[in-house]
Amino acid sequence: MKACVYEAPGKVGLRCDIPMEPLKRNEVRIQVAYCAICATDTHIVNHGMFNPYPGMVLGHEVSGIVVEMGPDTEKSGLKIGDRVVGSPIRNCGYCEQCQKGNPQYCTSYSDLAFGGMAEYKVYNMKNLYKIPEKLGLREACLVEPLSCVMRGMDLTQIQQGQTVCLSGSGGIGLLMLQAICMRGASRVTVIEPVEEKHALARKLGAEHIINPTTDNICEESMRITDGLGFDVVIEASGSRNAAPPCLDIVGKCGTITYFAVYPEDYELPLNLFKLYSKEARIQTVYTHTQIYPRAVNFATRLDLKTVIGAEFPLDACEQAFAAFATKKPPKVVIRCAEALR
Repeated sequence: MKACVYEAPGKVGLRCDIPMEPLKRNEVRIQVAYCAICATDTHIVNHGMFNPYPGMVLGHEVSGIVVEMGPDTEKSGLKIGDRVVGSPIRNCGYCEQCQKGNPQYCTSYSDLAFGGMAEYKVYNMKNLYKIPEKLGLREACLVEPLSCVMRGMDLTQIQQGQTVCLSGSGGIGLLMLQAICMRGASRVTVIEPVEEKHALARKLGAEHIINPTTDNICEESMRITDGLGFDVVIEASGSRNAAPPCLDIVGKCGTITYFAVYPEDYELPLNLFKLYSKEARIQTVYTHTQIYPRAVNFATRLDLKTVIGAEFPLDACEQAFAAFATKKPPKVVIRCAEALR
């Protein structure tokens, strides 16, 4: 089958000779409709995250249709033709972390289930979730990042009326922005250096925009919050330059959520006295598999079509990664099956 693969540091390519995996017990094969590019994919390609190897199939934000059922999958409730999304988090259900309710930290598996940028992909039946008819397959590939957004919202605990600043309005940032607004946040502010994204952020709920290339972030933040600082600051860009200012613009007893995935060698410069004097809290976010059913439901409430800024066929996967690298389209998706729309 065709697939987009890691070839070498900084380079992806199309392969047409990837073997189809045989189905094992409890496994289901889907024909992939769409797979979105995630910052994690670029960290794999450019920074060696998860120890990639030449020929490794990329991608984990997947939607598709069930085409083949393996042994003992009848109890899953799935059937041929079902429209589904897949979770990349694999867990055994029996280890200590799984039993503690932390399946995302399963000790039996240390990696994510990549391989979504291909014509077909195999999942354990418990990692597939049916989607409603009103959710298109193109938009449904955003359920995976949306589940991460919802985990971030659960952990950050935004209260109605709190002032909130979001740093970064890429694809996942725009999902986060919509979730923030639906929580009833006030003075919602977006920090974004790419001017092409400003109108989009305003359309999806931002009241204020700070351009870090032309504006003083701290001065603008204090102006917007009447000198108090934000109750909540969420950093969703993953930029090394964007992480430190969050500590300066959070208000007393506020929360800074570092949501994005940063390069593995990045260390945040932190003045603990400043943080102590504010009694502020730092929160980080990973993900959680049990959020998926909620994410499928929540996806039908959001404007996902606006978040998708560019679409490429699987044959043009190199161009898709190049478009993602420009940071201009908020979310880039790869169309893996021409017949599935």
